[in-house]
Amino acid sequence: MRAVTLASLESRRPGGDGVSQALPTVERITRELREVIKALVLPGAGTLGDYLAFRIRFLHWKRGVRAVEEARELLTNAGLPVQPVEIKLLIPIIERAAMEDEDTLVSRWARLLASASAGAFVPPSFPGILAELTPTDVLILDHIASRWPALVSTGQLDDGERVSETDRPNLATLAKELALPLDVSRVSIDGLLRLRLIVLSSLNLDDMSDQPLRRDYQIPGLTDLGIAFVRACAGPRRAE
Repeated sequence: MRAVTLASLESRRPGGDGVSQALPTVERITRELREVIKALVLPGAGTLGDYLAFRIRFLHWKRGVRAVEEARELLTNAGLPVQPVEIKLLIPIIERAAMEDEDTLVSRWARLLASASAGAFVPPSFPGILAELTPTDVLILDHIASRWPALVSTGQLDDGERVSETDRPNLATLAKELALPLDVSRVSIDGLLRLRLIVLSSLNLDDMSDQPLRRDYQIPGLTDLGIAFVRACAGPRRAE
């Protein structure tokens, strides 16, 4: 994908390929975007809203606008006001959302931003983690997390989710359920392990066997970090 810079925009001739016609729309959206961002900026950092709006405009403004607007909509639907977000979270979330090449992940950035604005637990490491995930990584992570909906929703297991490991899919079964080639799923699993979002446990029913358990039969689960990350990327909870 070709980068869009100030120089490339300024060098375009009016009417050349539609860029000049699009600029008024960009200007209007940037003004609207600035107002939303200013609500997310901590008091005393007013010029940051202008800076971020400028950065989004010349990085990939459509996705940046979409992420911010989705975050505001999520907060509104949850009955929550837009609250300031710490700069060390706000800047990487908005800039990385604007640079996101995968449409399926833009909404994930929006939910992370909304969670941060709602005061949920969002440490500075989370934007960096999300930036490293591929759509396949997210698909696998969500599938693993779907085994514990109450845990993801409330942070607590309910009795119905206290299942034994024999009821949880191993890596080979997970790949089949998601219709993924085993080699592709293995790469994503390695990435999720490296980021400490998941952990693998072994279940060897033959206590007399001295043979190592094949990795495909290991069972994935969420780490505490993985639970917190999935919760943050799910967006804000509705106000009581």
